[in-house]
Amino acid sequence: MFTLDLRTVILLSSVMSALMSIVLFSAYRSFPSSIQGLGRWSAGSLLLFVTAILIGLRGMLPDWLSILVGNAAMLVAIGLWLTGTQQFYGRRPSWGLALLILIAGICGVAWFGLVQPDFQARVVLVTALLSLLYGTQFYLVARYGGPHSGTYFFGGMMLLQTLVVTMRCLTGLSPDMRDASMYTGDLMQSIYLASYYFTSTTLAVGFMMIATQRLQAELARSSSVDALTDALNRRAFAVLYENETKRMKRHGHPMSLIIMDLDYFKRINDQYGHVVGDKVLIHFSSTVIRLLREIDHFSRFGGEEFVALLPETTVDEAQAVAERIYQALRQARDAEIPPYTVSMGIAGLERADESLDSVVGRADAALYRAKSAGRDRLEVTAARDEEPGEGSA
Repeated sequence: MFTLDLRTVILLSSVMSALMSIVLFSAYRSFPSSIQGLGRWSAGSLLLFVTAILIGLRGMLPDWLSILVGNAAMLVAIGLWLTGTQQFYGRRPSWGLALLILIAGICGVAWFGLVQPDFQARVVLVTALLSLLYGTQFYLVARYGGPHSGTYFFGGMMLLQTLVVTMRCLTGLSPDMRDASMYTGDLMQSIYLASYYFTSTTLAVGFMMIATQRLQAELARSSSVDALTDALNRRAFAVLYENETKRMKRHGHPMSLIIMDLDYFKRINDQYGHVVGDKVLIHFSSTVIRLLREIDHFSRFGGEEFVALLPETTVDEAQAVAERIYQALRQARDAEIPPYTVSMGIAGLERADESLDSVVGRADAALYRAKSAGRDRLEVTAARDEEPGEGSA
């Protein structure tokens, strides 16, 4: 005969919930604020610890404490998990849904637990509400989670938990449940309680996994992207340049580079202040990024100087891209920033083994001519150009 000490299983799971609450709270305190939801998952795991203790001691504690408070705490815990998951994926928290489920759960459990005791009705009610909470979270993960191992694990555990509580809700409608109780030794009850509390622990692990993966992605991004303008930094651009020249060597595609420098940028900083100067840089960068293709690479080389690498692009095509940038800059003015102009120099790669310094030097020579010719214009060099006699103004 199937036997399982359910009290021991539940009480042991309470220890795991407490440990995961500590882990999640530690992550909440140390992870950047852009990774949201950890605080709510930590609080929810702590409440599940309380829930497991109250339900595990069923029959040893007053019914109002074990039945009413225990189930209410469980619904609040999963409601916190739901809003934490929504927060993590940038969705609006469903506080109204969570509150409605909590009220329905408290009222139903109070009636079927204290006024008209009915274990079967309690099981059906609570598992139906839990199915809604878990199912909503599974939908969030399926729709907004990226193709990562952590997402697959978290989504899989959320789906499993949804199926577990849904199955228990459906089996709870069986006539055989009318005379059942919490610890009757019923096979379905044993499987449900054991799998539910086990999966609850793995759900917290899964959320920690996706939070850690997002942290790793943000760290990788911060190491390759300029914090102010969202353009690539020079080191990351150099790596991508090497990759693109290898592709160029394999496939023989053309490639061009545009160097861009904001005109009289020092005057903007001196006249309007560095805060406005930063807004100008952000405006310029966002405008260019919006116009470039996914395969293009845009970098801030320093100060007000930017570089765009255009794979599979001839010099003539690069000129057309530059003209579109000029047109967009002249049309899309922002009331919070002063008018500004930009000078550009274009160079086509002569060979796949040309160094980044070499092609940038040729583009910079064209940029220097644009500056000397009056600024707010572009110059092109497709053949090897002479180095400028002095830095661009």
